[in-house]
Amino acid sequence: MEDVLLMNTQLSFLNRKSGSVHMPRLRRIRSAMRILLFPLILTGACSDPFPDMNGLDAVLLSNALRKYIFATKSTYTGDLQSTSNAANGIAAADALCAAEKGVNYPALPGASNEYKALLVSDHRRACTSANCTSGGTSEHLDWVLFPQTEYYNPGDQLIFTTNANGVSDLSTNPLSATMTGDVSFYWTGFEDAGNWTTSTVPDTCNNWASGGTNGMRGDATSTGPAALGAFAQDTGCGTSNAFLCVRR
Repeated sequence: MEDVLLMNTQLSFLNRKSGSVHMPRLRRIRSAMRILLFPLILTGACSDPFPDMNGLDAVLLSNALRKYIFATKSTYTGDLQSTSNAANGIAAADALCAAEKGVNYPALPGASNEYKALLVSDHRRACTSANCTSGGTSEHLDWVLFPQTEYYNPGDQLIFTTNANGVSDLSTNPLSATMTGDVSFYWTGFEDAGNWTTSTVPDTCNNWASGGTNGMRGDATSTGPAALGAFAQDTGCGTSNAFLCVRR
């Protein structure tokens, strides 16, 4: 905490002395200080870390922490594991998300490896009960959404805010904006009820590896459960579709 107070004192001093400090250098110093204090903000260790922060600084800080969802620009068959030497299809999809973020969405905040695939299989799970109503977050397995968090599309439109279970019941709380406007469908692997449970058919293209038959897709035009999956919305694993990536 003493370090935080010292850095605040230095930041305030720089604000007051900005007329005598080279401005580009000052901005770099201020940015570095704020980056160093991010962990303290997130953990609540410092209740008022930037007493001299102006409105613009606060907005920039908020945007830097914002969570985004995007659809891959490239499309892939259901055998995602074949795209890399990853241990399984989910790990391969995560690697594709990192690559897509760096190449196609460089302006979005966060490092490339913060973006993970919004897919489910035996290796990644949101819920074992509809909308995780039975066990809450204990039902998660390597899940990629945080509880009570806002998620935006690349156009800065709010898509949804997760509840305490780390999901959003789309049957009662439709999306505020569609997941993406770039494609018509995207791989998901969810049950056709669209309630965040993994398909039991299973429509996960053999855990997004070779030998799969069908995979569930989300409807990009839907703001309801069909955004995750719906009856007759699955397709053969040999077809190519995008999938969603989210900042973890």
